[in-house]
Amino acid sequence: MDKIADLIILYIVCAASGAMVETGVSMVTAMLISVIFVCVDMFIENKKIDVVLDIIYIIVSFINPGHIFFLPIIMYNELYKERYIAMICALAAAWQSFKLPVIIPAALLSICMAIKMHNLEKYRNKYYQALEYSKKADERIRIDRMEKMKNQESDIKIATLAERNRIAREIHDNVGHMLTRSILQVGALKIINKDENMAEQLDMLKETLDSAMQSIRKSVHDIKDKAVDFEVTVNGLINEYDNPEITFDNGLTGELSKEIKYCFISVIKEALTNVVKHSNADRVEIILREHPALYQLMIKDNGTGIKGIQGEGIGLMNMRERVEALGGNINISHEDGFEIFISIIK
Repeated sequence: MDKIADLIILYIVCAASGAMVETGVSMVTAMLISVIFVCVDMFIENKKIDVVLDIIYIIVSFINPGHIFFLPIIMYNELYKERYIAMICALAAAWQSFKLPVIIPAALLSICMAIKMHNLEKYRNKYYQALEYSKKADERIRIDRMEKMKNQESDIKIATLAERNRIAREIHDNVGHMLTRSILQVGALKIINKDENMAEQLDMLKETLDSAMQSIRKSVHDIKDKAVDFEVTVNGLINEYDNPEITFDNGLTGELSKEIKYCFISVIKEALTNVVKHSNADRVEIILREHPALYQLMIKDNGTGIKGIQGEGIGLMNMRERVEALGGNINISHEDGFEIFISIIK
């Protein structure tokens, strides 16, 4: 819009300068032709065509002096684009100014406006660059903040799991041992007891202690099972290996059942061991997907296959047994790298 405003002002000044010397149809024609040249120059990106058009206009202005009044507009356009043809326009205007001094104000105004517009565009570009840099910096800050929050959540999760394990261990080591000792003491009292009236009471006490012991054991197992986080455990297994490069794409949207969780952890651990020991792969992919009715786990490397294994070893047989015990299917391929594909119904 700024450039259009400049051109309108220049057209008014040039038309006024021309009206002092010449009026009539020739001035209107010259103005229309200059408008056509400027419009073509604004919309055509080809530099050579622009230069040719400007040279044609300069030649026409020498043939028909009426066009010289609008030469400052052509000069403004080329100065704005920083092209050498602007110098030719200036020289042509200067030459004609000896005969037509009235075009000097328009030529000087054209130069000033072109310099002003050029500087304006330069500062505008700097502003947009700074704005873009600011947006990228804000995006980097946002991503860093999300990463920190994610890491913080992970740290809290790991700390929570560690605390659960500590509580389970305390219960097992302290309360569990005390109950075990109490059960043994009751058993010893039953042996040495001679009073038949006390025998029934001791039996009831032993049943109560046995029931408490079973409840403690169940609670400890439940706490330990919940303390085993699938993603944390798998990442821990991955971190044990510097080579090959291992990526884990976890597509879980909910929690795995205890049986499936331990099955997948065991399969991943055995698969990574086989890859490191027997394959020449430098990249391993672990992909877990959750579908409405089933889970799918794929472990694949880019090696030339597992070498040195005749048939299926104990590790691979254990994988099959674990998966099939849960009603799942497992497919193990040694072609085009080592690949395990497992499907287990929810």
